[in-house]
Amino acid sequence: MGALVDSPESRPVTFDDMMFPEKTPYLEAVVSEILRCAKVAAASSKQTTEPLELLGTTIPPGTSIAWCTHIACDNATVANEAKLRALDPVRSESSRKNGLGGRGLWKTPTDKFEPERWITVDEKTGQKTFNPRAGYSFPFGVGLRSCAGKQLAVLELKIYIATLNLAFFLSDVPKELSSHRAQIQISRVPDQAYVAPIEWS
Repeated sequence: MGALVDSPESRPVTFDDMMFPEKTPYLEAVVSEILRCAKVAAASSKQTTEPLELLGTTIPPGTSIAWCTHIACDNATVANEAKLRALDPVRSESSRKNGLGGRGLWKTPTDKFEPERWITVDEKTGQKTFNPRAGYSFPFGVGLRSCAGKQLAVLELKIYIATLNLAFFLSDVPKELSSHRAQIQISRVPDQAYVAPIEWS
């Protein structure tokens, strides 16, 4: 399936397509799913400047805290909800009040590439829309100190994927060449990076 299933492959992608998710919801979903699966930044770290209460434990100032974003996001599934809720009694009042932060829990396994997890379908009209808060994925961090270059990086990725999609259909690669295994260096580097491009006929 092409990244622009809602646009003819023969039509050049315009800048407007890139800037308005409602015009190309599936492209938005593909890019979000690529970033979710790639886990480029495997962790984020901060240092406390004052005592911090975290899940019932007081962490002293000057402590380095590493948050493995991909582990946290991959485990935020409906199947794990009971385990996640078991921590509610020791969560802070603000955490309990904000709950999931307006995000859903992933309904399907997170070890599969599935752009459709980001798509919401209107039951009455059949209209498909991209839902950026469908579940947990923070490839650029979160909050005030998230990546300053996020918007540019996402735009470049959308242009790349859309342009590639106009030229090729990316077929499945053999199972032995398809995995999510990677090494952590400065960023996450895949052990296998194979594609099976087929020209549109």
